[in-house]
Amino acid sequence: MTTTLHPPAPAVLITHDAVPVVAATLAAAFDNDPIFTWVAPDPALRRAGLPGWFAVAAAGLERHGRSWQSAACSAAALWVPPSTEPLSEAEGVLLGEATAPLGAGAMERSGVISAAMEAVHPQEPHHYLWLLGVSPDQQGAGLGTGLLAQYLTQLDSAGEAAYLEATSPQNRRLYERHGFEVTGVIQAENSPPLWAMWREPRGIDG
Repeated sequence: MTTTLHPPAPAVLITHDAVPVVAATLAAAFDNDPIFTWVAPDPALRRAGLPGWFAVAAAGLERHGRSWQSAACSAAALWVPPSTEPLSEAEGVLLGEATAPLGAGAMERSGVISAAMEAVHPQEPHHYLWLLGVSPDQQGAGLGTGLLAQYLTQLDSAGEAAYLEATSPQNRRLYERHGFEVTGVIQAENSPPLWAMWREPRGIDG
């Protein structure tokens, strides 16, 4: 059955200069996300600390040249190409340091859930969607769908697979509409579940 996707929103590659704005967009998008809420349960510390955390993440992934933002940076998608580590060792250290301001226990919880994700990360070549977020005031306008469809169209043309972890049932349903299939449930200690999702490339007729 062919799935009809929204037309891609106008998008541009994220540059280093755009990282602060991208970080602010992603921090707002993930403020109430189940996983980030579990890692950093204090709302005030989470709100204050997430922009710095996302700034480190966005700066590290920007260098891969696969991170996109919509017009006015109301949405952003950070991709990692095949056979590539998302962050260098030094960037990983910086991300850990940026996790500490999220509150007591945040580094430990982040480490636990990250280890659980890495344990089931597929070895087959794939493009990895590390993060996709939309500003709360723009959610429902198709911006995230547009960014996702744009990249997946390229992967279909190249015959390449994609992988991600959905952090909520709502996100899981979005990705299922775009051809991703759940391959497993990831959970660490008392964390909310994440859904490991894989997508084979589609033919030109869907």
